[in-house]
Amino acid sequence: MNVLSAMTVVAGVLPIGVVMWLLPTLSQPTVPLGVSVPAARADDPAVRSATGRYRQRVLTATAVAVVCVFLLAVPDGEVWSWLTPLVPPLGLIAVGTAAWLAGRARLRRVRDREDWYGDVRTGVVGSVVGGAGSSVTRIVTPGVPWIWYVASAAVTVAATVTLAGRWGSIPETVVTHLDRFGRPDGWGSRSIGDVFLAQWFALGVTVVMIGVAVALSRIDVRARSAVSAAARARTAVSLSVAQEGLAVLTLLLSLGFAAVGLTTALPELQAWTTAAVALMTVGSVVAVLGVLVAVVVRGRTVDDAARRGAVADAGVRTPGGDVVEPLDHGAYYKAGMIYHNPDDPAVFVDRRHGVGVTVNTATWQGKALLAALVVLVVVVVAVVLAAAV
Repeated sequence: MNVLSAMTVVAGVLPIGVVMWLLPTLSQPTVPLGVSVPAARADDPAVRSATGRYRQRVLTATAVAVVCVFLLAVPDGEVWSWLTPLVPPLGLIAVGTAAWLAGRARLRRVRDREDWYGDVRTGVVGSVVGGAGSSVTRIVTPGVPWIWYVASAAVTVAATVTLAGRWGSIPETVVTHLDRFGRPDGWGSRSIGDVFLAQWFALGVTVVMIGVAVALSRIDVRARSAVSAAARARTAVSLSVAQEGLAVLTLLLSLGFAAVGLTTALPELQAWTTAAVALMTVGSVVAVLGVLVAVVVRGRTVDDAARRGAVADAGVRTPGGDVVEPLDHGAYYKAGMIYHNPDDPAVFVDRRHGVGVTVNTATWQGKALLAALVVLVVVVVAVVLAAAV
């Protein structure tokens, strides 16, 4: 196995471990491991111990998964070809989820046993006239960074024009499929469908990403996990960074597809095909990690503002000036992850773990989106298996 192949297979697992390790940092300070705690207890030794154990287990599982990637990638054969991209990441996700649930259960027991909310003033936070649309719980969603998507489309057009202009130099047989290491293992004829295959993929990715970006800019997100000004600002920051990150990722993927399309079609560039695939994969991973770093850095800026008193860092203020922390919605966040509240008309709410938003699965819109997500996962897994065999 060469260095480029090693980077390609490890790049599929490492980001999962990094994301899972960062989840406590990315989450709101008052909901460590998806457990609601008073603001004064956010740095309690029990919280640090629970998150520390979780991270240690994730780190160990990530190391084991990386080793398994190399062990499964070395042998030849059809069985190994589909085990390599599936077993290590799925195993890592399973172990990380188990570690999260174990830490969450441990922290809840400590919180309930010591009655952390016993001397904390809590109440229902919202508006008697606004309902689900109350500005008290509204989270600002970001606009679409169109410049990145225009650049992505320009890259795809440029690659398409280049291939069209070099049509006479393209051989009668062109590469149409690459194995898990980025090496050609499938060929087709010099046709519009086969020569421009990578650009068709680039166009599809760009259209889907634009759809996601437009939807993210228009959804109505409500704070349920934490409703303080700092918490809502933190969620808004994460959504803004995610919006920008999706746009940058789209450009990087378009550049990658352009490179793959050119190197597989033009004879003088075919020696660079594996490098193009590896660089596209590594570039995508770097983009994802960059988004996570940006969320952490900008989230800490919000936390610093909260500590300076620029924004409220716990609950909301009553007309009398007192700070009231919201009632715990933990009963509606199943396993601290899935929000299900039949009495809540809000469709999109803030996540209780990590960053971003989730859906209220008790609404018909939430059920539809959840079903679509399941179908998407099944399709992706089927495509991966079909491509690997």
